[in-house]
Amino acid sequence: MSQKSLYDFETEQIDKMFDCKNYLFKNSKHEKVILESDTGVKMVRHIIYKPADVSVYQRLALINNPYLCRIYEISESTEAYTIYEEFCDGMTLTDYANGETLAEHDALNITCSICQGLYALHNSGIVHRDIKPDNIIICDDNNVKIIDFDISKITVSVKGLNINGVQLADKLRNDFKIEPEMVCSDYILLITTVCDTDEGFARLVNALQIIDSECSAKELNYNNLLLSQPRIALNPCDCSGKSGDFYRLKNSINKISLEYVWACPPGIPIVAKGEVITQEIVDTIFMQIKNGINVYSTKGRVPKEILCCE
Repeated sequence: MSQKSLYDFETEQIDKMFDCKNYLFKNSKHEKVILESDTGVKMVRHIIYKPADVSVYQRLALINNPYLCRIYEISESTEAYTIYEEFCDGMTLTDYANGETLAEHDALNITCSICQGLYALHNSGIVHRDIKPDNIIICDDNNVKIIDFDISKITVSVKGLNINGVQLADKLRNDFKIEPEMVCSDYILLITTVCDTDEGFARLVNALQIIDSECSAKELNYNNLLLSQPRIALNPCDCSGKSGDFYRLKNSINKISLEYVWACPPGIPIVAKGEVITQEIVDTIFMQIKNGINVYSTKGRVPKEILCCE
């Protein structure tokens, strides 16, 4: 990163490096600008004021993947960071689908593109945490791009400590009046906004330091399971109307689920319709419940029973 003022960066880097003469859009504070170089390269210029953490953009700048927006340059001044990111002409997946069911070949192409983009991110130690149709761009050339790496999210991990995510959230909520956005078994997610103050951030830092001082480096008595690739026996649409029976969860192994089971938060399915129930899935359900995470099912009987078929 170059140590230059915003003015020096704009006059030298834009004119010399990108030859950007054509400004396509500026917002009122010039914090977001869409510009185009003489060679036709379109970029979005973001100004992010300190003390924001831009490490995710620094790691993104090292990735060259067709399904991710490229980061061309990051410049640092005394008061802010200026980031030049690829501008993607197109529409969000929400607008592209327009409330309709996508054709099979479109859905397959989009899904594979998203998976390849996520694979590149995960290999670089980046977790997006907000994949949704509004954060997927279908470009004018039909390429797919993942966007919106939101630095307003703060993830606090408790792996390796004698406290789980639910307990950490309870302490922040009850002792420090700080409400997390999302709670999982081994981390919590906090959201910051433009309305947060220096005093508020200082209060959060102080709260985490106090809680950390009370913790010890000791693993909890559970395995942090990662689910394997699911075994799909039936298409989900073929499960509708199919007869089945309720089985006790521990007796459902190797049977085909006829309902969805998910932990909330984060709301991601543990098992979906048509998937084979494995010991790994059963263990994950009980692990989540043991650690205070709410587990729901379509029929509402999990963890006691689950609707499935042979």
